[in-house]
This record gives sequence, C-alpha cells and structure tokens, in this order.
Amino acid sequence: MLANSYFLAAGDWYACLGGLASLRQERMLTPLPLHHMNALACSVMAMLLTGGCLIPLDWFHPR
Repeated sequence: MLANSYFLAAGDWYACLGGLASLRQERMLTPLPLHHMNALACSVMAMLLTGGCLIPLDWFHPR
C-alpha cells in the first residue's frame, strides 16, 4: 500500500522538475490509463497540485 504522502510527494516532484518537463500549461494530455503508476502518481497529482486539468485519451479501439 502506498500512503497519500507518497502521491503528494510524487506529484510535487513532477510539478517542480523544470526544464523540458516544466508544467507551463494548464492542461496535460496522457495516453496512459489512470491505473498506470506514471499517470496516477505523477500526472494526476501534478495537475491537482498546480490547478491544471488532465485529459486522458480513450482506450485502444481495434477498429
């Protein structure tokens, strides 16, 4: 089990990276499912902490 403090720390770390990974926009597009660790811990939490919006893409469609 991961504590809430883990997710807050991961989101804060991702939001404060800077450089090419800096979060200058208020929207982030992610192709990863929200049960994926990167999308959940980094992307979702960084957008929550910075007041941004996360836009998840649809799942894979075979057609």
